[in-house]
Amino acid sequence: KYKILKKEIKEQEKLNKITQNPSIVVTKQMNVFREMLLTSKIKKGNKIIRRNKENYDYFCQEIINKNIKKISIFIRDKNTVPNYLTIILDKDINRFEFSKYLSNKGIQTTWNYYPLHMQKKYIKYYDEKLPNTDYFWNKVISLPFKYPMDFKNMDFIINIIEGFIQEKVIKE
Repeated sequence: KYKILKKEIKEQEKLNKITQNPSIVVTKQMNVFREMLLTSKIKKGNKIIRRNKENYDYFCQEIINKNIKKISIFIRDKNTVPNYLTIILDKDINRFEFSKYLSNKGIQTTWNYYPLHMQKKYIKYYDEKLPNTDYFWNKVISLPFKYPMDFKNMDFIINIIEGFIQEKVIKE
């Protein structure tokens, strides 16, 4: 108890010293030019977010309107801003083949969501099979949709996807 009391007294003495000798803190002010620059970036940021939402929604609606088969889409919640435009490929579409086809047409794709149970660092924690995870990992792929892309770019991607699927159906 004595040690605790002694420690509390020392802390109180430190606080007393601080309040006896207050120092003046000079507040920093933002340069007017920097403030104008920041304001314009915020306005541009809002425009970018709006465009990203519009592109995402446009893509999903066009996939539905064109009744494109062999892919599934995620309809975003209206209050969210998606990071990825991720689609799920049908079981008979090879993700690598699909990605390569799009790449040859100038469309970059991303493979996200690498399952933890497949990563070397975490494999020791999983002793059971995860068939759903394995299935979806091999079927999800993300497409570009963010600013400065516009509806014309989205139409280009949709048409390329449509072309791939038509070629796939014809081969079968």
